[in-house]
Amino acid sequence: MSPSAHDAIGICRTLGVALRLDGASLAIRAPRGVMVPSLHDALRRHKQEIIAILRREDSLPPACPGSIVERIAIMTANGALEPHAVSAALAAEGFASWSALVGAWCEHISSRLTAFGPATDADIRLAKVTTAFASSHWFDDAIRLGWAEHELFGVHPGGPTVVDDYGLVSGLALGGDRGRLESLDLDGAWIMLPTGKRLRFLRSDPGLDQAVPWWECCSLADAAERRKEAA
Repeated sequence: MSPSAHDAIGICRTLGVALRLDGASLAIRAPRGVMVPSLHDALRRHKQEIIAILRREDSLPPACPGSIVERIAIMTANGALEPHAVSAALAAEGFASWSALVGAWCEHISSRLTAFGPATDADIRLAKVTTAFASSHWFDDAIRLGWAEHELFGVHPGGPTVVDDYGLVSGLALGGDRGRLESLDLDGAWIMLPTGKRLRFLRSDPGLDQAVPWWECCSLADAAERRKEAA
């Protein structure tokens, strides 16, 4: 029986065949000798369905860093050595290393920003600060500490008007005092203001419970779409 689109994708990943989207096309990169006729035929037959599946996968965030950090803590509490616990917890989510997880998150954020298409002053500022943060060592630190997407990039679902609902990076982007990130830890972050005053950002802030990543904020998305239509 011929493999389905999902089966073909699974076979490719098992064999090390890379499938990725290239605009509206499907790009395939395979090790020598792996692309047997039956697999090639399945990819050709299910091409459009595979493209649709990859597009859906691209819109989903990678594994939550917090879940991985929690799993590591449980394993070490039960006697596992930390290096083994880290490797096992990452492998359970399909990642060979912290760097691989960070890379997956960077790709996810880049694809979300591209799909969003920043157009207003607020989201242009958010995109700029988000991109800078994701390419810095701070993002690597945040992933290893288990920070969640909304804790970093969150805003209120109705719009970035409620300061208490800002994630760390959103607050740095939209805060009028233009603070500078000084340190990150398991519980929060320290921010240095131009005045020399230090502010504490807490991951446990109740306002973050309803925050969503800013690129999923309806009011920002609607404003961006209106700006595109008017252009």
